[in-house]
Amino acid sequence: MKVALNKCYGGFDLSTKAHKRLIELGINYYEGWQSIPKDNKPYVIKDTENEVGGSSEKFYSNFSDYEHRANPILLQVIEELGEDVNGWCGNIVVVDIPINDIDNLYIDDYDGIETAHIEKGW
Repeated sequence: MKVALNKCYGGFDLSTKAHKRLIELGINYYEGWQSIPKDNKPYVIKDTENEVGGSSEKFYSNFSDYEHRANPILLQVIEELGEDVNGWCGNIVVVDIPINDIDNLYIDDYDGIETAHIEKGW
């Protein structure tokens, strides 16, 4: 099973380019702050913030939640964009974990650097 992990200090942070690609590929898109949709699928939230001399787009997603790290669309975008997938504090990579059930996968975070751990059933 493939999962996305952040491998640098700071945390899981996607670039604007990555968020726009996720939207192009069909990730649910909402204006403003919304709650998780009923289908509980990952979603992207856009918040436009006006600044002096123009405006900038900020995107927020629940892909930082561990249970969404195996989402095939997220993995596709990471593999497509390479280094361009990273936001200002991210170094996101796709790793192949030798399990098929995400319920046995735990992601440990130390100052943003993530490590995948597998719990073996007895």
